[in-house]
Amino acid sequence: MVLLNFTVIKNIHQEDIDSLKAQLGKQMMTVIGAVKTAEELKPEKFEEKTTISPAPLELAMEELLYDPRSRTRVWVDFKSARGRTVPKGTTMRIRIILQNRSRKTTLYDIRLHTSPNIKLFSEQKAIKELGPTDKRVIEGIVKFPNKENERVIYEVRASYYDPSLKKRRRTHPKRGLKVTQTIITLKRGVLLVLSKTVDELEKELQRLPLLDEFKRRVSKKFPPGIIDVIKEAFPHLKSVDSSSDRFWSELLMIVESYRRKKHYNGR
Repeated sequence: MVLLNFTVIKNIHQEDIDSLKAQLGKQMMTVIGAVKTAEELKPEKFEEKTTISPAPLELAMEELLYDPRSRTRVWVDFKSARGRTVPKGTTMRIRIILQNRSRKTTLYDIRLHTSPNIKLFSEQKAIKELGPTDKRVIEGIVKFPNKENERVIYEVRASYYDPSLKKRRRTHPKRGLKVTQTIITLKRGVLLVLSKTVDELEKELQRLPLLDEFKRRVSKKFPPGIIDVIKEAFPHLKSVDSSSDRFWSELLMIVESYRRKKHYNGR
């Protein structure tokens, strides 16, 4: 005889089925809503809606340098200073031009910032307000460190309050002003410029310059104050009359010795 086992199944009523369908329907609507929300929040769509416009503040800088041709002091573009060598402890007169490129936004509380190893001395380091397309100028003096052979990141940037974003912003690196300078001693600086002068003369004359030719070129190329700088760099020349042949012959010998050493060392 075969025994059959029957599982007792509880009766399911129609109202239970209807309730289950209703619950499943609500869950499906929730899933569909979540998919739509995820679609709307895709990165590319989100970026399009929250794109931040470029910083409207632009900086330009000029340096006050001596022009040997016109024998006057002129403002020159800051970018021309890239890679120069300057004596240690040098102070440089600069002029910073700040311009608001926006035609609608007014910028507030503009502050200047410099590199940690560069000091900016100026009567005005901040501007309270800069209206649309406005331009303001700040003049000051930059002082370089007193360390020889130091590579200095010479940088001036600005920060300002942007009312459209309700927060402070800094100028974009591409609009900041940055240059690397090598700090050298006064003696080495004088030797470099005089050595270059002799190089130019030698190339033009196809021979080493004579004493009078060297004296004439230095007097023509450099401002009158070059004699004081030379005497400061070489103290033993302070007691020698700068118009005498002795002064110029000793100076030419010093420069020639430096040129030979530089050539020997391959620099």
